[in-house]
Amino acid sequence: MASLPERMALFIGNRPPGRFGHAFVKARDNVYHLDKNKANGPISQPFSVGEGTFGGRYFSETARCFKTRFPCVWDALSNRDFLLTIGHAFAIFGMVVCRFILTFYASRITQPTLSLRPSSRTQNMKETLMSHAPTVSVLLPIYNAAGTLNPAMRSLLRQTFDDFEVIAVDDDSDDGSPNILKQWAKRDRRIKPIFHERVGLIGALNAGLMRAGGKFVARMDADDVSHPRRFELQVALMRAHPEVSVAGCLVRSFPKRSVREGFRIYEAWLNSLIAHEDMVREIFIESPLAHPSTMMRRTELIELGGYEDHGWPEDYDLWLRYHLAGKRFAKVPEVLYFWREHQDRLSRTDPRYAVERFLRAKAHYLAQRPLKGAESVIVWGAGQTGRRLSKHLLREGVRIAAFVDVDSRKIGRTLRGIPVIAPDDLASTRGSAGFLLSAVSSRGARALIRKWAREREWEEGRDFWCVA
Repeated sequence: MASLPERMALFIGNRPPGRFGHAFVKARDNVYHLDKNKANGPISQPFSVGEGTFGGRYFSETARCFKTRFPCVWDALSNRDFLLTIGHAFAIFGMVVCRFILTFYASRITQPTLSLRPSSRTQNMKETLMSHAPTVSVLLPIYNAAGTLNPAMRSLLRQTFDDFEVIAVDDDSDDGSPNILKQWAKRDRRIKPIFHERVGLIGALNAGLMRAGGKFVARMDADDVSHPRRFELQVALMRAHPEVSVAGCLVRSFPKRSVREGFRIYEAWLNSLIAHEDMVREIFIESPLAHPSTMMRRTELIELGGYEDHGWPEDYDLWLRYHLAGKRFAKVPEVLYFWREHQDRLSRTDPRYAVERFLRAKAHYLAQRPLKGAESVIVWGAGQTGRRLSKHLLREGVRIAAFVDVDSRKIGRTLRGIPVIAPDDLASTRGSAGFLLSAVSSRGARALIRKWAREREWEEGRDFWCVA
């Protein structure tokens, strides 16, 4: 039986005429012609196929020449075990290469690269992006917001940072908001609607939080607008400062004709608080962050219990709990959120946002941390704010040693059985009380009281707090 090289030569020799014009074998430094008459000499002229054939006899001579010149190679090719070994080696090598290629492309598919630039991707790319947990989950509670939901949604989908999901929770709206939300969900798979019976704002926020999968949770209201770079800058801040738990930004109210003077003052005060120390110093005066403008770490928000209902503003309650837990706040010092001012705002219609409810929240958390262990406190302000705050402090078990006031008509009298004294008498009383709460809400009074205390080397946050 012919060996493998012989069978190969015969096979090639049976091919149609003209398939090979020349046949050469290169060995060492010489190139040999395969003509039987010139097999041992170097090529002197091109080989010409005689009489139009290129048959098996010629390739038998080729095989003989190859065997003579390369006996080791001939023997190896004639050895079946050697060929099987070579075949197995090539098979294993091919399997390794294929596995490497499949692993490489699989990793590219399941872990797509994200961009911070404005997205121009197709719907297929968006589906690929959403095959993993997003970086940001947006909590968007909706209740009868048909007139403002479209611009709110547009502002979200125009974000330069596009790795986010929108957990849009419709709280049983009856004005067409559900249909608008469904249309937006069809346009972009990042929008994930939730529809349920009326549970209120806190219930809607917690329902959305339980569905959130992002590392960060951003708030957004259905009647407001976010700047296109809001998520980009807030995510950058949170990544650069892992010690920060809550990142806000500056805000602006619109339309101007609807913004009242009191709200303008609050907005200016809010935007003046950027550093953590500034926000903590003012945290018992009012909410130092605009809740819908913030971004939080999801795990920390859940560890703190999410949103709780105590009968006062849920956002202010949340910031006070963050503060008592020792968490840090920060703000991007740019206007990235736009508050829509209108008569139907929740802060205008919900009784939980009344001044009395804020005072209850302050008294509750003051008693838990700053006033814990104090024998008694002194309240500066025997006016309406001081009286109302003292009522809630007493209910929390805080003992009030005295009220301080500059009104001569109040000095020397008692309020709730507690004496009202002048500022000059405060030094003698402070030794027994040891803590002062400034509860005067009239414009400019807080700055004067702070000046008075600092002149006497009282440290804010240790010796006194401003609470109005």
